[in-house]
Amino acid sequence: MADIHLTIYDVNGRQVITLVDGKSKAGIYAVIWNGKDGSGRPVSAGVYIFILECQDVILSKKMIFLK
Repeated sequence: MADIHLTIYDVNGRQVITLVDGKSKAGIYAVIWNGKDGSGRPVSAGVYIFILECQDVILSKKMIFLK
């Protein structure tokens, strides 16, 4: 079991939403973001950054959200 954190940020570095925050076993997983922020409001189309943290590994990638 490892601590997993998956968070989405806007291009200004503001946190939009945390999609995963907890422990998980090794394996392949899929997470679907519905395009809403942490308060349930829809976000605008544009570029966002996701950061996936798992133990000693931190992965960050850009993504484009289209409506």
